[in-house]
Amino acid sequence: MRTERAGAERQRLIERAEEVAERTAGVRIPTAGDMSAWTGRDESGDRWGLSPGALHLGGITVPLCSGDFDASNCGFGVPPAFRERYRNDVRTLVALGLQGDQAALESRAGAIRARLDSLRDPIASQNR
Repeated sequence: MRTERAGAERQRLIERAEEVAERTAGVRIPTAGDMSAWTGRDESGDRWGLSPGALHLGGITVPLCSGDFDASNCGFGVPPAFRERYRNDVRTLVALGLQGDQAALESRAGAIRARLDSLRDPIASQNR
């Protein structure tokens, strides 16, 4: 009974795969090159959409980031004259944040130690 059911399910899968193969026989699968530009043209021939490095808005083409994403190569970065100051400010903020985190962790660790000590020796904790 079980093998008959498995055989019937297998046959249905084979038939379904053959149907899909017949329906998609003439369909061309897009390649990576086809997917690099998502653009189209309107009736006047103006281009709309995205292509590598550009946004096309009808008769206007807006250049986008080049290469790997980095805010500075998109025009959103820190101006060159202020980059070193910005880096130093970021380092300072990170260091201050880490110091605050360290103090909070030490305080929490002390509270946990006190709680564990009180559970280990309830008589000694009452005398404190």
